[in-house]
Formats: sequence, structure tokens, C-alpha cells
Amino acid sequence: MKPLYHEDTIAKYVWITAVGGSLALWWLEPRWAYGFLLGSLMAGLGFRLLIADMRRLTAQTISPTRAALVGYLKRYLLYGAAMAAGLTNPLVAFVPLLIGLLVPKFLILCFVLVARRTSHGS
Repeated sequence: MKPLYHEDTIAKYVWITAVGGSLALWWLEPRWAYGFLLGSLMAGLGFRLLIADMRRLTAQTISPTRAALVGYLKRYLLYGAAMAAGLTNPLVAFVPLLIGLLVPKFLILCFVLVARRTSHGS
């Protein structure tokens, strides 16, 4: 039985947070909304790539070192491209972009805290 908060649930909530957060920020400043949307979408894509790499590496019986390194470089090249776009594009605010890139980490932290507070712990 899968735990209540597994990687697919977190990935789904990343997309929900991306859209909901950017809509909420749109009322304050459109540049912030664009930055948060770009950051959280890139983080969601990177998290999906991490899930795919994890599943591929656990299914293999050969040495996974090179495949893990290639997956790592792909994800961080994606994050670097998002940050470069945030730095060079005047329509995108950089700080909300960085916050958007951290959305999966914040969601994992929130889900761990919620799972610890529940009585069944799963």
C-alpha cells in the first residue's frame, strides 16, 4: 500500500500550487506571477524528471552511477535555464522565480509535517 503522500501526489500539488500561486500573485504584480509560474513549472518538470529517473534507476540491475549523473545534470540544466531566463527577461521577477523553484521542497516539508501530526502516520 502506498503512503498517503507519495511522489505522484506531491507532483500533482506542484502543478496546483503553480497555477494557484501565480493567479494569486497576478493581483499584486504580474511580473511576480510570471516569475512564480515559470519557477514552479520548471520545478514541477524537474520533479517529474526526478521521479522518472528514480523509477528507472531502481528497475535497473546495472551500475546506475552514470544514469544518475546524467539525470542530475539534466535537472540542474533545466533549473539553470529557468534562472537565466529570469535574470535576462524584464517581464519575470527573479525572487518569485526562486521561490517557485523551491515549491516541491516546501510541499514535501508540509506533507511530512502533516503526516507526523496524523494519528496513523501514513
